[in-house]
Amino acid sequence: MGTLGRGPRTPGRAAVQRAVPPVVGGKTSSRTNILPGQLTFTDYGLLKTKEIPKEELRPSPERLPRAENREDAAGQLATALRLEGDKARQVETPVGPVMLQRDLVKHMVQKEEAMRERYAAFVLPALEHPDEVWLTAYADGYRKRYVAFFREENMLLIVRVNRDGSLFWNGIKMRDSEIDKNRTGILLYQNPKTKAGR
Repeated sequence: MGTLGRGPRTPGRAAVQRAVPPVVGGKTSSRTNILPGQLTFTDYGLLKTKEIPKEELRPSPERLPRAENREDAAGQLATALRLEGDKARQVETPVGPVMLQRDLVKHMVQKEEAMRERYAAFVLPALEHPDEVWLTAYADGYRKRYVAFFREENMLLIVRVNRDGSLFWNGIKMRDSEIDKNRTGILLYQNPKTKAGR
């Protein structure tokens, strides 16, 4: 039995059609909602996050210290992402490349209370070696959601391809139950090492 699943299961045609809601697109409010009625991890026969044996998961990266201000937080994150100056950096993922841009880093750490810079070391592993990648439908389009499971912490990374081809991305550290709520849409990728057990 695989670490993340109870056995191979592929949703039928009706289930896949349900995973792609027909109402994607159009103008939305400042907060873009996930569309209801999509497939979830249970449709694929995957375990709940809390059911995954933690000892079989990779060690968590080191949490970094809290930055004194948002400028330092952006610098800390840029260093963890190996961004040099204002140059963009292409990261290869199992479902295609993602372009990291320095001007998007400030957005990721703008909420001081979230202290996201402390989890900067989680971002590259979540992109380069995710355990799952989901294509999730939002009211304004689709976004790839990269999920990485660690022994002590879980990381959810959301990458959105905008209509002009640019990328918007955001990373969030979540509790097990919150991760499961975000494992929705079409499962594009599941890590074979995790699937087979370590």
